[in-house]
Amino acid sequence: MNYYQPMPNYRPMPQPMIPQQMVPQQEEILYVPNQQAAEAYLMAPNSFVRLWDAQAPRFYEKRTDPQGRPFPMDVYEFHKVTDEPKKDEISMSEQFVTRKEFDELRAKLEPKKKKGEESNG
Repeated sequence: MNYYQPMPNYRPMPQPMIPQQMVPQQEEILYVPNQQAAEAYLMAPNSFVRLWDAQAPRFYEKRTDPQGRPFPMDVYEFHKVTDEPKKDEISMSEQFVTRKEFDELRAKLEPKKKKGEESNG
């Protein structure tokens, strides 16, 4: 006795596609006690990690190549951003002379140069 009776022309209904929402990946924050610990941090081949210093206002970025060899580690420091210009910065107007100032200086130096050429000749 055959209990299996297939349905004629049975085709399963396609399942509706449910759009998957892109969930942003949360970057894990990894703290290290110092730069030596960041340099010693082991990583998988062909990867990147950002390590945050627990003692100082800096962070480290490490990368490895496909063979697992590390690239030189990048070190960054945090600095407070202020609207005040730095004291050691020199404005462009103080770094360069104007054409007028250059011509005045050249006019002062040329007579001395001519006198020196005449006495040598």
